[in-house]
Amino acid sequence: MKDMGAASLGLIATLACVGCASFPSSPKPAAGVSIEAFERTTRPSDSSVETVPRARQPTRALTTDGIALLKNFEGTVRCRSNSALHCPYNDASKFCTIGYGHLIGRASCNRMKRTLRELGLFDGITEDGAEQLLAGDLSDAQLGVERHMTNDLVGITPLTGFQYDALVSLTFNIGAENFAQSTLLELVKKRKAVSEDRAIANAFSSWVKSNGVVLDGLITRRGSEARHFFKDIAIDFSLEDGVMLSEENAIDIRLGERRPPIE
Repeated sequence: MKDMGAASLGLIATLACVGCASFPSSPKPAAGVSIEAFERTTRPSDSSVETVPRARQPTRALTTDGIALLKNFEGTVRCRSNSALHCPYNDASKFCTIGYGHLIGRASCNRMKRTLRELGLFDGITEDGAEQLLAGDLSDAQLGVERHMTNDLVGITPLTGFQYDALVSLTFNIGAENFAQSTLLELVKKRKAVSEDRAIANAFSSWVKSNGVVLDGLITRRGSEARHFFKDIAIDFSLEDGVMLSEENAIDIRLGERRPPIE
C-alpha cells in the first residue's frame, strides 16, 4: 500500500458519491476475495497507512491480460451517483478498501470516515486513480516474484509474460512471504521437464482456504491463474476452473504453508 497522504493528491475525485456513507461490502463475492491486503498496511488503527519507502521498482510489467485477470478477481465498487468513480467499500474481511482491492486500513469504512475524508477518498476516486493504486500495490507482489528469478530464468525455460502474471496474481493474494516459502515456487524453480507442469498446476490449486474455510472464489481464482500460467504453452493435460487436490491438502492464504523441503 502506498503512502496514502501523498498518493491521494492526484486521486481526489471532483464529483461526490451520493450514498458512499453506506459503504457496501465485497463487490464480487463469487469471483474472489479481497483479503490479501494484510501485506499492504502498517498499522491496524483507523489511520493505518503505508509510509515505508519502496526500495526499488519491478523490472518487468504485467501483460494486458494479466492486469485484466487481477482486476476481475479484485473487483471494485462504483459510486452510485457516477459509475465512472470508485467508492470505498468493505472487503470480505470487513476492512475498508477502494479501487481494485486497495486496502485503506484494517477497520470498516464506517470506522474510518475521518481518515477517508482527510485522504480525499470519501467521495470516490477516478479510474486512473484506481489503476495507480493497483499498480503501486502490485509492485510489492512483482518484487516478491522477481526476488526468486535468476537472469529471468525459472526452471528449464525463461519465465513467460503469462507465467509472470500468474505468479504475481497469486503473490498479490497470498502475500510475498507465503509465496517465498511455497511448494509452488520450489517446483517452478526446480522444473526440469514439461511433464512436471501437472505438479505446478496442483500447487496453484492448493491455495484455496481462508480462516480455515475453503472458498469457491479462491478455487476459481487458482484455476484461472494456473490456466494463465500455461497460456500459449502446449501441455498434455487440461486445467479446469475448480481444480483442487483435496480439502485436507488445502492451504490457508493467511497462515501459509508448512511443508518439508522437496527432494
